[in-house]
Amino acid sequence: MLQTTSEILTATSAYSENKRMGVRILIIEDVHALRNDLVELLRLEGFEVQGAENGRIGLDIAYEFKPDLVVCDIMMPELDGYGVLEGMRAEPDLRAVPFIFMTARTDRSDIRRGMGLGADDYLTKPVENDELLAAIRARLDKRVTIEEMTEIKLTQLRDSITTALPHELRTPLNTIIGFSDMLMMEAPEIAPEQVLEWAGHINDSALRLHRMVENYLTYVRIQA
Repeated sequence: MLQTTSEILTATSAYSENKRMGVRILIIEDVHALRNDLVELLRLEGFEVQGAENGRIGLDIAYEFKPDLVVCDIMMPELDGYGVLEGMRAEPDLRAVPFIFMTARTDRSDIRRGMGLGADDYLTKPVENDELLAAIRARLDKRVTIEEMTEIKLTQLRDSITTALPHELRTPLNTIIGFSDMLMMEAPEIAPEQVLEWAGHINDSALRLHRMVENYLTYVRIQA
């Protein structure tokens, strides 16, 4: 049975301990003590956590670790936080991963640049533990809700395709077969304008069939 939107929102309003188990978080922070404190905090909260001391290492870890969420400083050696975010957004497997900047930089231009690159949140140092955990849970809850609703839409689309596709395929196919048979059998005897009319019906049906096949292939790609 499909869940309603209200049921999904109720189920995901609080990110429970069971949901945290197995959730992977990557902390990219060049200050050793702060990075270790954050890693320890999140592990105590039940998350699977890895830390990276600069942006280059962080991006390499992200490719392998496949985090569910990233908390990243901006000013770092090797590669800054903007470069990390750009690298992740360019990678199909990491493009949708929630990304939280945590930095001492508070200029509006810095915030706009981060959000323009696709950051999901922007926390200003020093960050209280409760503030960081609330931001993380909010982003994870939102992602769970989106995934649940996407699955509902895919299920509805799959049911629609299963029910309607056979009929929708037969209709243009029957038109193509019927008019092409008539053309082959009566070609020597029919007027050119009649040939053009029947060819138009064949072409319209072929285009309709092509659109349905493309829609189906799009669904398959999304499902995959």
